[in-house]
Amino acid sequence: MAEEQREISSDQLRVAGDINVDKIEVVSLYKNTSFSITNQVKAIEIYEDMFSPFTTGSIVVQDSLDLINMLPFVGEEYLDIKLFSPTLDKGMGDDGIIQGRYFIYKMSERENVGEKSVIYQLHFISAEAVNDLNVKLSRSFEGKISDIVGTLVKDTKMLGTDKPLLLEDTKSATKYVSNYWSVIQNINYLTKQASNGNGSSTYCFFENRQGFNFVSLDYLNEQKPSQTFNNGTANGEISSAGGSSRNIDEDFSKLLEFGVPHGFDIIDRVNSGTYASKLISHDMTTKRYKTVNYDYLSKFNEGTETRLNKFPITTPDVAARVNSAIFNIETANQVFSGFGDVSNIRVLQDRTSRMKQAEAFKVHVKVNGRTDYTVGQVVKLNITSPSPTASSDTPEQTEDKMYSGNYLISAINHSINKEKHECHMELIKDSLIFDLQTGKA
Repeated sequence: MAEEQREISSDQLRVAGDINVDKIEVVSLYKNTSFSITNQVKAIEIYEDMFSPFTTGSIVVQDSLDLINMLPFVGEEYLDIKLFSPTLDKGMGDDGIIQGRYFIYKMSERENVGEKSVIYQLHFISAEAVNDLNVKLSRSFEGKISDIVGTLVKDTKMLGTDKPLLLEDTKSATKYVSNYWSVIQNINYLTKQASNGNGSSTYCFFENRQGFNFVSLDYLNEQKPSQTFNNGTANGEISSAGGSSRNIDEDFSKLLEFGVPHGFDIIDRVNSGTYASKLISHDMTTKRYKTVNYDYLSKFNEGTETRLNKFPITTPDVAARVNSAIFNIETANQVFSGFGDVSNIRVLQDRTSRMKQAEAFKVHVKVNGRTDYTVGQVVKLNITSPSPTASSDTPEQTEDKMYSGNYLISAINHSINKEKHECHMELIKDSLIFDLQTGKA
């Protein structure tokens, strides 16, 4: 990769998908040494998921120095990475850079490719995952949920990260006992209990390029789109001198691939309580029970929740009634002194429905890579309808209204090799840009 590294280390962006690989080093803490493997790396994959707590990835190494024995690799090594799209590090601080220390947890697919050369894959995960593997908490937690999460993430005896933490304040408080749970098990429990001042119960905990995040979908939905992607964008333009030149901004906005893994599953939505549900709770202390009905459209029309787009994903005629999904929960008041019921009864129906709504539309796209793309961002898709069109048709007439609109980046894979940097994204949205009943935007 040495020759290629010299070619792509310019600060100038030549074409969409350029990448600067500034550093790839293997760090052996027990030997207090590090070794650059930038020239030996053939490919890099870095994966983020909005529904997963840590960043993961892998690198393919072609090794003719016998690094496995020289370091040696024994499962106690870390990987320091720094890479960025040219120009994105200028005036942006670290915002456009992918960098960090990762734990190398596995080696796989080792093969000889010559008499003195082998190729293998190193798999890595955020360094904080090592703490999560080794910390099991047996203690009680009490207080506002966002404060508890802050302690779990920052305390040096817990996750102990020094990365930034985006923490959305919660209105809800709780008390519970961690029964030898890991840090992430505790946080996962709390995400299912949390709600903010507007009553949104859609909290997620994930890591992206900017650090760790404990936020609701409503918080993310309020962002403005960071990029607009179009299918069918031209690859170049004619210059005033008569030659052809590439328009880099247009190349970045072009969808290289667009696919829909599945359109919808009405049976799954009805069974899971996406549209409507009934909750029956039994209080073991007071010997009372109550019933609560949930209706998706009524909640949508209240306007208290933020959405990516303006209109709901169904009409009032959808074949779903409250008895289609029934939740039975046992609760108990005063399990902890000074606390009433500490179950998730108040948020269960809303969270179940909203998390299903979030993935009502899921698409997979491939675009030219940029290191400032990350999960949790909002992007906009302008999709052209596959129906026959006339030259006189306006963009509004040729728009695919079902799949156009604002989406969240729910997962991203930065795929980097000697030729290019591409991003494979999973995008999700919870709403439509047009009214299903009237057909109007």
